[in-house]
Amino acid sequence: MPIKLFSLLLCFLSLTMAIGQKTDTLLVSHKNPVETFPKKLPELMGVINDFENDFSVEETKELTQLIKTDEFQNGHQLLLVTINSIAPNKNFGVYATKLLKQWKYKNSNGILILFSATLHKVWIAPTEEAQEELPQETLQQIIDKTMIPEFKKGNNFEGIKAGLLALMENWKN
Repeated sequence: MPIKLFSLLLCFLSLTMAIGQKTDTLLVSHKNPVETFPKKLPELMGVINDFENDFSVEETKELTQLIKTDEFQNGHQLLLVTINSIAPNKNFGVYATKLLKQWKYKNSNGILILFSATLHKVWIAPTEEAQEELPQETLQQIIDKTMIPEFKKGNNFEGIKAGLLALMENWKN
């Protein structure tokens, strides 16, 4: 009997704590949709932010070196984020743009690639300055013709690497 009473008390306390918690969100408007974003977005860890754990240590080093070399040679700011959920948000592109604005990485000439193997989605979010040099149709072609064919084969690393290389090739200096 004491175990049942203890279990019942524990369930009651858990339920009370869950009901009492507030959800910290703010509304952000991005052209058409209104999205709800958690106030606390993931913290920037570097140029590679593999929250989904898609890449091995060696792959992460290779991608980091590729991005850092391009940054040194051309001044481009590239960020890669992998994530398994954007909940409670619904729009992947708006979430990518929010991350890019939140992090304000070094300068205004940057691009964030948001990728989720779990959600089967990828988005390239450029800053306004970068979008002047890489229009949306070019970014969409890189996704459709370079990245997605590799993702469909299960080659997430190769898809991301090929996408980064295509971005670097198309990005004017």
